[in-house]
Amino acid sequence: MRKWLESNTRRGRVLGMAVAAGALITIAVSGPPLTAAGPAGPAGAAGAESADRRNRRLMQRQQPLVQAAILIQEEIERGAYDGFAGITLHEDQFVTLWLKDGEVPPSLADVLTEAAQVASVRTGRARYSLAELEAAADEIRGQLGPDTPVHAIKHAGTGEGLIVSVAPSSGLDRAAIVGHLFDASVATEIRIEPPLLPISRNDDSAPWKGGATIVNASIGAGCTSGFGVFAAGRPAVLTAGHCATQNGQRFQDGSGEFIGNAAEKTNHDQLIIPTSSASSLVYVGNRQSNTTKQVTGWEPCFIGELLCQSGVTTAQAIGSELCGLRVESFNTDEESLVEARQVNGQTGARPGDSGGPLYSERANNTVVAKGTMTRVAGSGVGFQDIPTANNDFGGIVIPGAAPPTPPPPPPPPPPGNVQLFQHCNFGGWQANFGITGNVSTAQIQAAGGVNNDASSIRVSPGLSVTLFSGNNQTGQSVTVTGNVACFVGLGFNDVLSSMRIQGAGGGGVVFFQHSNFGGASTQALGPGDYTLSALVARGFVNDWASSARIPAGRTVTMFQHDGFTGTSWTLTGDTSSFSSLSPSANDQVSSVRIR
Repeated sequence: MRKWLESNTRRGRVLGMAVAAGALITIAVSGPPLTAAGPAGPAGAAGAESADRRNRRLMQRQQPLVQAAILIQEEIERGAYDGFAGITLHEDQFVTLWLKDGEVPPSLADVLTEAAQVASVRTGRARYSLAELEAAADEIRGQLGPDTPVHAIKHAGTGEGLIVSVAPSSGLDRAAIVGHLFDASVATEIRIEPPLLPISRNDDSAPWKGGATIVNASIGAGCTSGFGVFAAGRPAVLTAGHCATQNGQRFQDGSGEFIGNAAEKTNHDQLIIPTSSASSLVYVGNRQSNTTKQVTGWEPCFIGELLCQSGVTTAQAIGSELCGLRVESFNTDEESLVEARQVNGQTGARPGDSGGPLYSERANNTVVAKGTMTRVAGSGVGFQDIPTANNDFGGIVIPGAAPPTPPPPPPPPPPGNVQLFQHCNFGGWQANFGITGNVSTAQIQAAGGVNNDASSIRVSPGLSVTLFSGNNQTGQSVTVTGNVACFVGLGFNDVLSSMRIQGAGGGGVVFFQHSNFGGASTQALGPGDYTLSALVARGFVNDWASSARIPAGRTVTMFQHDGFTGTSWTLTGDTSSFSSLSPSANDQVSSVRIR
């Protein structure tokens, strides 16, 4: 999902790219990756402590700048500013709004005046808009082969150009990099630097906190919980997506107490684990410590902003949270990670910190959530921000915090119409369809949509829409007959490539809790492939169904396990008792295909 925070306002810090006028590519070769320092003597320890205090003071002094930046950001979100390039913080001195050609639209002037009452605000002249840089990054990626040494294409928020990171192991010299890797339509700095690599408080209890040891018992991998949250209104733990290899895997704390099962992995390397209850506290001491801080809410992050992280392994190694992580750049690929670097050269994260919390510390010893840890290379880290989770999971709220004010919903579609949206809760780009029949990828794009990017849909009464993961009605599918505020619950987020719009006709398949069509029932299900999460979103309960009504002409294949595995049963008409099937399917069904 290319939400606004990614596609319109990926913010950046002033970066000395040394791009000469008219030049397209320059070379900046970095040294070897920084490694953790050896044991320090008393003077070294005192120096590190002093640096930590300085970083914390600077982080707190940045808060007026952050609030001013948020005011500007909200106006950018409301309007269409084609020349927007980024928003940056300069230490604790001022905020810069970067615009192509440096021209401030009249509609922005009042907001800049309001922001200037909070902190010093400047405007800067950008060479390119953010939209131009993202388009150029896509062009570069299209030229790279599967074995390319390029591991990141990012920007620093000033609109000066792109940063292309090349692995030192490639052994390429200057001529080979400039002449053979790719052609660029914008100014591009090449950095020789190692890629950020994935990194994989011991005995917590419900309500589950951030910064605690969590263990994927299904594969034996340890991570750190990011934050206790409400995701789409349900209590959950937010952590890194790569802490699970698939949905449904069991998570427990360091002492073996059950937390919950992985529910939704995203291509932005975030994961929610629904659980019994969630806490607004985050651990900040070593593995055996019960020291916590209160999380009061979440905010976007800005380049130049200083943050702390509290992964379990790092906290154990240094005895506390690690602060002084300065946000440096935003990646332009599908994963869209944020990159930061520890300003004193300390190791940014360690194995076991994955999924751990990143946050901004406030003067009253509370914190504001900013992101979850994903990767590390020396003092550099990659993390995913909370606004991304907010968009991907249908809304993120810290327990006890007021939810962010949602944008006003769009008007309902006129009769006979379907509206497709980029984000959950009907936000982002919108594509309208006033026709019935098959809709291809090209037709979605012609209507203003983007392939593999849709997250919600509005459907007029009387219509049925079958969503397909492939072009021209191919791949996995799921059918909806009304508004769906978030595709995450359907297991269909950011995968839509084509649709079939038709009259709802004679209804759909309905499953019942008891035999003879008694007890609770599901929504009517049209043709499609329904995983357990997709069924649950329509009122189904795992290992629960005992009968079903099936319209004429429909074929239903029921499976014992999620993912269309295990024993299967095929039905072509109403079935009043699943116990009569051989073998019995009563209270056994976990996934379904309807044709």
